[in-house]
Amino acid sequence: MNRTINAAAGLPNTACLVLATILASTLTLSASGTQELVLGTEFHVAASGNDANAGTASKPFATLERARDEIRLLKTGKGLPAGGITVTVHGGVYELSRAFELTAEDAGTESAPIVYRARQGDDVRLSGGKHVTAWKPVTDPAVLERLDPTARGQVVQADMSVLGVKDFGEMSRSAVLRLQPSLRDRPAR
Repeated sequence: MNRTINAAAGLPNTACLVLATILASTLTLSASGTQELVLGTEFHVAASGNDANAGTASKPFATLERARDEIRLLKTGKGLPAGGITVTVHGGVYELSRAFELTAEDAGTESAPIVYRARQGDDVRLSGGKHVTAWKPVTDPAVLERLDPTARGQVVQADMSVLGVKDFGEMSRSAVLRLQPSLRDRPAR
């Protein structure tokens, strides 16, 4: 007969903190008296994943949102599993088109924590914007004419539509003036 006990039982305070915080696990004693580590549910997220996947190590989700939403479904259904849930984020750059929001409904409990962490040894970057590549020198004569002569040949541009950016928002004259106060006394073009 297996019985589950608190991972912290009989361990020094430092070890308790490490086990509870990093591993978010429970310790199981088997009938033979040997100890084995039992982790709660684990979901995986990878930049090369797909949100239609199951969220396993071999078939990871693509987004943090998908992992969060799966956890929400579990919580409203069966509840949090013993040992909690760990979302392991594999190495890569994750471009977020909007804020990744966690609210009170996304909280775990002391005995069933919800932990988001990078996979050990992986470099994970969350970016609030697009990685802009393919910079090229400005060659349009009309644009070059408006530049200070010392800046010509020093200014580069990138085609944002190639990156999927189609909405650039609105730039009003007052916004430009707030960004560049030195333009306040110049007439608008």
